[in-house]
Amino acid sequence: LIDITQDAICVLSLEGRVEFWNPAAEKLYGWTRAEVMGRSADDFLFGRVSTELLKARAEVLERGSWSGE
Repeated sequence: LIDITQDAICVLSLEGRVEFWNPAAEKLYGWTRAEVMGRSADDFLFGRVSTELLKARAEVLERGSWSGE
């Protein structure tokens, strides 16, 4: 299902490196899985690290999970 959804799904490590990139992410963002795997998403996906992203990372570290878009 993850491979056929129309929603881009990108999983990042706690360090912000791409761990998973589905076909919809390739279509939406224009980078292939091979181009992004292991790279820091801050380098190519985010123009800057947003405060929302920093808060989400902190919540994962503190509580063990986060939910949102």
